[in-house]
Amino acid sequence: MKLSLTSDELHLRTPILTAHGEIKKRDILVVTATQDNVSGSGEIAPLPGFGLESLKEASDSLQAWVEDGPFPLFTGAAGAASCAITQLKAALEGVSLDIFLSSRILSNRNLSVQSLIGAETIDDVENMTQIALANGHKAIKLKVGALSEVSDIARITAARNAIPDQVHLRLDANQGWNFSSAKRVLKAIGHLNIDYVEEPTTNLSDYKQLRSVSGANLAADEHLSEISTANEVIGSGLIQVAVIKPTVLGGPQAAYDLSKIAQEHNIRCVVSSFIDGPVGLRAARDLALAIAPAETHGVGTGALFSDTMPSDVLPQHGFLSSSN
Repeated sequence: MKLSLTSDELHLRTPILTAHGEIKKRDILVVTATQDNVSGSGEIAPLPGFGLESLKEASDSLQAWVEDGPFPLFTGAAGAASCAITQLKAALEGVSLDIFLSSRILSNRNLSVQSLIGAETIDDVENMTQIALANGHKAIKLKVGALSEVSDIARITAARNAIPDQVHLRLDANQGWNFSSAKRVLKAIGHLNIDYVEEPTTNLSDYKQLRSVSGANLAADEHLSEISTANEVIGSGLIQVAVIKPTVLGGPQAAYDLSKIAQEHNIRCVVSSFIDGPVGLRAARDLALAIAPAETHGVGTGALFSDTMPSDVLPQHGFLSSSN
């Protein structure tokens, strides 16, 4: 097996404001494994504040592996390496990643994807919501937790008022609220038909009371950043939705296995990108097809980049298509 490592930089059309800071660009590493003239690739694009190693740590770890060193120990680099190997195995069998994982051939390979909004003002939220609706998205995810409670409530309300009932509104606080803030915001928006709220606080132990106060479905994302503790979170009974990111969970096979456990606990699984480049988006798309093909997933972020992106990772009428 031959290994290689490349890097790239992608720029966002508009910065995304999160509780961990503003995202303006993505520095991407792609590792590729080749055997018998077929290849598989994996990607890592660390984000400050989201629990992964630094870009340099990931690069050094992957470069050492490429040069016949040990398998990467850092979480993101290991996930990228595992993805490359799993993709290679699928390619050697002549099947797409979703078929390799699920042993299921889908008649419809169009995957519904959400639109991501990280705007600061009500006007921008309303404008971006209208664009998402015009583009056919069935779900919209709004970043919250980075501004004041008043701003969050106003932006959430504006987004919900602009969205038809059949379109889901999802919130992602990235652990930006403390318990009191989360309680106040969720109570204030409890009547707005929110699909679910990701990571309201840093403490998973808050979730039971937050759900009882607001009635909101709560989702784990950062709390699922390590496969070693993810099973405990899944079994805790405190979440209703699991946000699955293959890179941070050890690659697509480990992420798929975790999703099966989650579904056994009646937990919805939504696959999400790390605002990845094309390699990461394709892997996340196929993982989503393997896990929950009828769900609306968070893998449509290719449209956020100002750089030219391959057509297969750009949503069309709210869907990503995979012909493999």
